[in-house]
Amino acid sequence: MAEYFVKVPDLRKRFREKYRDKIAQGLYDAEDLARLEDNDTYVELFLQSEKGNIDSATSMIDGAFVWRKSIGVNGLSSTSFPREVHEKGAIYFHNHDKDGNEILYFRIKDHKKDPTKLLLLQKYVAYLLEQYFMENMGSQIVVMFDMTDAGLSNMDLDLIKFIITCFTTYYPNYLAYLLVYDMPWVLNAVWKIIKTWLSEESSKKVIFVKKGDIQEYIDKDQLLEHMGGTDTYKYTYIPPSLDIGDSSGEMMSLTHENGILPSPGDLAARKKVTFAGREQNMYASFSTDTDDVDASPTTPTKPDGSVKNRPQSLLTHRKDRGESTYDGKYLSVSPANQLDFEVTDLKKESLDILTLTNNHQENRVAFKVKTTSPEKYRVRPSTGVVRSGSSTEVSVYLQPGITNVARDKFLVMAMDIGTDGFSSSGELADKWRSEPRDNIMEHRLRTNVTEKLKSPVEEGLPESSLSPVTTTQDSPSLEKKIDDMNRKLENILRLHRNQELRLDRIYRYQVFFCLCIVFISIAIALSYKLDYLPIQKYTVNACMPHFMH
Repeated sequence: MAEYFVKVPDLRKRFREKYRDKIAQGLYDAEDLARLEDNDTYVELFLQSEKGNIDSATSMIDGAFVWRKSIGVNGLSSTSFPREVHEKGAIYFHNHDKDGNEILYFRIKDHKKDPTKLLLLQKYVAYLLEQYFMENMGSQIVVMFDMTDAGLSNMDLDLIKFIITCFTTYYPNYLAYLLVYDMPWVLNAVWKIIKTWLSEESSKKVIFVKKGDIQEYIDKDQLLEHMGGTDTYKYTYIPPSLDIGDSSGEMMSLTHENGILPSPGDLAARKKVTFAGREQNMYASFSTDTDDVDASPTTPTKPDGSVKNRPQSLLTHRKDRGESTYDGKYLSVSPANQLDFEVTDLKKESLDILTLTNNHQENRVAFKVKTTSPEKYRVRPSTGVVRSGSSTEVSVYLQPGITNVARDKFLVMAMDIGTDGFSSSGELADKWRSEPRDNIMEHRLRTNVTEKLKSPVEEGLPESSLSPVTTTQDSPSLEKKIDDMNRKLENILRLHRNQELRLDRIYRYQVFFCLCIVFISIAIALSYKLDYLPIQKYTVNACMPHFMH
């Protein structure tokens, strides 16, 4: 919408001014800050969500960014979760509604409330939402709460509250509407409580449907069979195909089946193996979903080629390490031999920077960055073009909790593409495939981790900040209400179980009573029949022997 788009620069400026201290302290993820500066569509979504109110949109961005870093959204991948979470199939994307919006299914009966797994499930929901949101920015989704065969034990108010907050705060203008299918009567009171958390506008997006009216929103061929549709789909988890080795133990290059490289945080299912040169098979490509780097005026770079707005607290300062630079045929690479990751918190990513400098005076140089262990790293950008005499920085993120990188290797590839470059990424991809091996510069780097773990006291963090997930809209009174509702639900659940036991006993008594009636009826019937049996009348004479007559 034009009226919102024109406010994008003002929103960026307002955010930088209002949260200057947070930016300086590194309280936001560098990738989120870069997206805020570079992606107009992303910024506009916050304005659309807040009806163009810049102050409200600014606060919404702050809440979203704080949460994103606290939960580590940018570092989530399919390998961040145990296999059983994927295989359970309680949450998955499938099919579209009549407006073409993709449907995110929540099969409520397959979920049991477990406070010990709440954080894991919150991250899994965030991971699924994030993947689709970033790949289809500006599109909306439909959430389907399938309540078939669900009971009180399946209702998790904390998780539902988190899902609601995702759409009201963390992912702007993302939810088209929410369908609640086949709500059991026993859960009506619970949903009345949940609706009190929603604004009047958000409440209008919650729609209760049954088999008779759900086809008003979803066509029959897009609807599952138990909902009255013709779709026989059954969820099946396809495990990731990572680090697949040939007989020599070397790794193969992974490519998405439609030719598009997977997102760096995922590297999950739907992949096939393709073969390049034998040595190249050791390295797997990262995603090309980030913008190619072409050190043009539109790229936020400083005169020395470094990226603007990067929080210095995240950088590993190579100047202090006294590292040299590798001067290659087309690019100079710094550091020359090794990427060093300083791990201070196992729950957070670690970062090192590759600086690539074009040695040509006139021609542009295209580059690629690959690794032997793509599931451990994120690279931004992993491919790009560097103009003559310019430099660019490649951010290499080590995923949280990983410290064993001794055998990992990185490969930097570069080739000359002339003065004009290419008009499309497809032409550049063809150039990479057709270019003779001798014309491609290759440089390899090792990896190393230095652990400098700090305790919360050393970091000077307040105890409240140690919570892995925070919600900016929470308040003590709201938390108290949630606790009260949880206790009430537990009491209702206990009463529900007691009632089930009573009903079971009544059922047993009824069965016993019915059996008694049956037996008594049979006995009466037999007795009645015996009364009418023909009985022979014997006389005295008939009983006497014949000779006595």
